[in-house]
Amino acid sequence: RIIKNADPGSFEWINRRFAKDKNTVFYKHNKIDDSDPDTFEILEESKGEYYAYQKDKNNVYYNGEIIKNANPKSFIAFNNFISKDDDAVYSHGQKINEIKDPSSFEIMRDYYIEQDECLDCYAGRDKYFNYYIKTFEGEVIRFKRKYEKTFLQTIKEFLNNKKLDKEIIFKEFS
Repeated sequence: RIIKNADPGSFEWINRRFAKDKNTVFYKHNKIDDSDPDTFEILEESKGEYYAYQKDKNNVYYNGEIIKNANPKSFIAFNNFISKDDDAVYSHGQKINEIKDPSSFEIMRDYYIEQDECLDCYAGRDKYFNYYIKTFEGEVIRFKRKYEKTFLQTIKEFLNNKKLDKEIIFKEFS
């Protein structure tokens, strides 16, 4: 397939989804606006099957789409789904507004929580709360930090419908 407006003399494939020439970067044969081919990189933590997160000196991208207001200087990807910069936490490139302190946010376990039959559900925390993030359902459950030592057990109890001091934050990422 021919890639429109690509410079044939400098064109090169980065992987099966990304390519670049001296002027721009391409995702699935389409130009990524405002991309910088000299500084473009696919984030290592995101190099699974999807190559989901990328950045250059100007922008951060999720599957070739600019993540609005994301800071490339402080941006990190935990995996193909969850990422952050100093000002926000993201799921699938969408900002999760209700994380209280994005700068201290971290993933506690980098795999889905098997007890939930939920693919890509993650336990995370910041200095104020613990979080249970269902990436595909767009749901985040926030637990007070008093559950710190038994957080994964707390999630199991929640999933088994036991009463907990929890707060459902939202059903869809904004």
